Amino acid sequence: MKPTEQLGKNKPDVLDLNDIIVEAIIKKPGLMVGASEKKTVTLVRLVLEKIASKLDKIEEGKVKIPSLGNFRVQRLEREQDGKIVTVRRVIFNTLSKKKEV
Repeated sequence: MKPTEQLGKNKPDVLDLNDIIVEAIIKKPGLMVGASEKKTVTLVRLVLEKIASKLDKIEEGKVKIPSLGNFRVQRLEREQDGKIVTVRRVIFNTLSKKKEV
């Protein structure tokens, strides 16, 4: 593997709020009729901040968002540099899509 390929290997994917909104508008064209782009970005940001705030408040457990999915928060102990450290892990599971009749 080339060094330049290794550089990008561990970089996280980035979701831009504008990209999320554009994708939502493409999937549901009438969804944001009459709303400005600025208001739409603000709405998405507020929703994400609310989810993050709720996740920050719990030590362990689940946060359920109906029609979206579940966030599971876990505390795990692992060894790092010869010491046991506790890490917090958040896992998101989407709801399975219902079969259309």
